[in-house]
Amino acid sequence: MTVSPADSVQECMRLMTDNHVRHLPVLEGGKMVGLLSIGDVVNWTIASQKSAIEDLTNFVTGSYPG
Repeated sequence: MTVSPADSVQECMRLMTDNHVRHLPVLEGGKMVGLLSIGDVVNWTIASQKSAIEDLTNFVTGSYPG
């Protein structure tokens, strides 16, 4: 079981959860270019959610820079 750099974080998380694995080799062109851990996926998810919450908070309060 492997993933590619083009696979989404959500797809990687689904594979890990469904197959009860904590690591996925990342292959590109048949070569291993990395190793993704469940910690990497969780940290990315937390950072993404934190950023979305900050953006929404700024938008609602009128301090959104965009």
